[in-house]
Amino acid sequence: MAQAQRRKSRRKRSTPAPPVFRISLPDTYAALVAAVLFVFLVLGGGGTSNPYTEVVLECVVAGLALLGLWLTGQTGVPRRTPRTALVLAGLALLIPVAQLVPLPPSLWHGLPGRQPEIDALALIGQAQRWMPLSMAPARTFAALLAILAEVGLFIAVARLDLGGRMQLCAVIVAVGAMAAVLGSLQLSHAGGYHWVLYEDTNIGWIVGFHANRNAATDTFQIAILAVAAYLGQATGPRKLPPIQIGLATLVMIVLAIAAVLTGSRTGMLLLPLTYLFAVWLAWPLLRRTGTLLSWGFLLLVPIAGATLAATGPVQQALGRFAIDNDHRWDIWHDTLRATGSVWPIGSGVGSFQVAYDSAQSIERMQILLDLRAHNDWLEWALEAGIPGLIVLGVIGAILLFRNIDALRQALRRNSDRQMRVQTLFATGTLLHLGLHGVFDYPVRSMALAALATTAAAMLMPVRIDGAVSE
Repeated sequence: MAQAQRRKSRRKRSTPAPPVFRISLPDTYAALVAAVLFVFLVLGGGGTSNPYTEVVLECVVAGLALLGLWLTGQTGVPRRTPRTALVLAGLALLIPVAQLVPLPPSLWHGLPGRQPEIDALALIGQAQRWMPLSMAPARTFAALLAILAEVGLFIAVARLDLGGRMQLCAVIVAVGAMAAVLGSLQLSHAGGYHWVLYEDTNIGWIVGFHANRNAATDTFQIAILAVAAYLGQATGPRKLPPIQIGLATLVMIVLAIAAVLTGSRTGMLLLPLTYLFAVWLAWPLLRRTGTLLSWGFLLLVPIAGATLAATGPVQQALGRFAIDNDHRWDIWHDTLRATGSVWPIGSGVGSFQVAYDSAQSIERMQILLDLRAHNDWLEWALEAGIPGLIVLGVIGAILLFRNIDALRQALRRNSDRQMRVQTLFATGTLLHLGLHGVFDYPVRSMALAALATTAAAMLMPVRIDGAVSE
C-alpha cells in the first residue's frame, strides 16, 4: 500500500505544470491584426513634419485590410462587430466627412473667418465657386485618410476575442523593447550615426521610432502597462518561478529608464501614475507569489529609479524642469484667439496651422513655425468647433459608460483575468494619453492614436461562442 502511494506521488510530481502565461498561437485573423498594429507603431511616429511614412503606413494598412477581407471570405468564419464599436466608428468619421461637403456661396460666404479667402478668390473671379466648410480641404482629406486607417484598426481589434486582444499586448511590449534598443544607439551615436528615422526630430534624446520625444515616452510607458498586463493575467501553480517576475521587472525598469531619457517633462510627471497602474495590473500575481517577491517587485522599480537619478543622462533629463522659456503659454493664447475667429464652426480638421497663422500675435511670433497647439483638446476645439466638441463628448460618454461597466465586471472576484487586465490596461492607456494631451499632442501621432484606438476597442463587448455580448 505504501509503495503504491509513493508511485502515485512520483507520478503526480512528474506531471508538467500548466503554463505560467495563457499565451497561444493566434489564429490567422488575430495575427493579421497584430501585424497591422506593429506597422502602426513602427511607421506611424513621423507626425506632421514627416508625412511620407504615414502615406506608406496607410497603403500597407489598406493592403492588409484587403487581405483580411479575403481571408475572412476563404475561411467562412463569421466575425461580428459589436454595435457600440460601429457607432463609435461612425462618430469618429462624422466631422471630417461633413467638413469636406461642398457648400454653395450663399452658405460658406457667411462662415466666420472666411473673408480673406473670399477676397483672394475674388481676385481671380472664383469667389462664387462652391467650397467646403474646411479652410484647408487638402489637409482635412489627409486627416480623414489617417482617421479612416485608425477606425479600421479599432473595428478589427473590437472583433477579436479576449485571447486575440491579449496578443496585442505582446506586440506593444516587443515594439517598446525594440524602441529602447534603438534609443540606446541614438544616445551613444554608435558608428557616428544619429540612428533617428526622421530629419526633423529631437537629437540627443531617445525618440525610438518617433520624431518627437513626447510621443516616445508615451510608447515606453504604455509598453510598461502591457508588461504588467501579462503578469496580471498569469495562470498556473501558486508558486511561480521567480525568474518570470524578475525578467518582467527588468523589462519594466529598462522601459522606465528609456521613458525618462526621452527628456519629456510631462512624461516624467506621468511615470508614477504608470507605475501605480502597473502594480494594480500585476497585483493578482504578486498576491499569490509570496511576500518577498511582492515587496521586491513593488520596491525594485523605485529603488532603481532613485539609484539611476544620480547618473549624468538622467540628471540631464531632470534638468529640463529648470527651463523657464516654455513657449506653450503663448501658443495656447494665440490658439484661443484663432478659435474665436472661426467659432463656432471650426476651421477644419488638420487646418490648425492655417487658422493659427492668420491669428498669431506679432509680439509672440517665433522663428520656428508652431505646427501644433501643444494641447490636443484645445486644437480639436479650434479645428472642429462646437459640432466637434459635441461629437467628442458623445464618444467620451460612450467610452466612459463602457469603461465603468467593464470595470464593474472585471473587478468581480470570479471575473476572467484576461478581461480584468485588458480593462485596466485600456483605462490606464486612455488616461495617460488624455492627461498628456493637456500639454502636448499625442493622438496627432498615428502610432499613439493606434494605441488609443486599441485601448478603446478593448473596452468593447467581447465575442462569446461566436456571438457578441452586449
